[in-house]
Amino acid sequence: MTERVTFKNSKGQKIVGALDRPDKENPPVIIVCNSWARDKNLNPMGGTGKFFSENGFAVLRFDFAGVGESEGDEKELSIQTEADDLQSAINYIICQSINKKQIYLIGHSMGGTAVAIASNSIKIKINALVMWSPVGDYKLVYEKYYLKNKKDLDKKGYFIRHSYSRNKDVFTGKNLMENFRTINLDEIFSKIMNPTLLIYPKDDELSLDMKRIEKLTKLITVEKKLLEIPGNHNFDGKQVVNNLYKETLKWFKKYL
Repeated sequence: MTERVTFKNSKGQKIVGALDRPDKENPPVIIVCNSWARDKNLNPMGGTGKFFSENGFAVLRFDFAGVGESEGDEKELSIQTEADDLQSAINYIICQSINKKQIYLIGHSMGGTAVAIASNSIKIKINALVMWSPVGDYKLVYEKYYLKNKKDLDKKGYFIRHSYSRNKDVFTGKNLMENFRTINLDEIFSKIMNPTLLIYPKDDELSLDMKRIEKLTKLITVEKKLLEIPGNHNFDGKQVVNNLYKETLKWFKKYL
């Protein structure tokens, strides 16, 4: 059964999550981070609770501040605020009835970057990471959105784009665009100290630069693997997303 849970982030904003537990005491736990413009209930995050709890893991997925059910202003969202919210999620989950020595992180797209940043900075041991559709070059994202929306960014401090998956407008502020322009992925990946699996979709319509992902993977000095599987950026389709979950599960089971 899925339990609706809430906790506070470092700014005191209420973060809303969904917690699924397996039928056993003190299970290992997976924390799932969504991507830009998506919430905890959308693919590929939405099915994680059922799949992984049936395989013995507790699962916490949550909405970042300003997204979905959580409090906050979406225009203030950035990669760093996502990493901060993830740290708050970890602080929350270790107070629950779970195995505090078996914590695993999943991040989809931009959420994968937040996972890498948070895992590099927290004192709690993280057993393993998985990044789904990782972003290899944020400058490509910046160039795609900045020039087209420069007028609104300069005048209002944000721009609006429609998310068809959420069926609503997404408000993107200057903080996130500045992140896209300045973030140093080389530095972030070189600091990763947890076994890391990167799963890249063969049919990624967003073209987030597979060659760049290959270079970033090589910067990780601990055990790592880059796996390319069928699917689009969000791994749409039942068979596709089940394959994604199974590959993720295999990686986590190596580090139980």
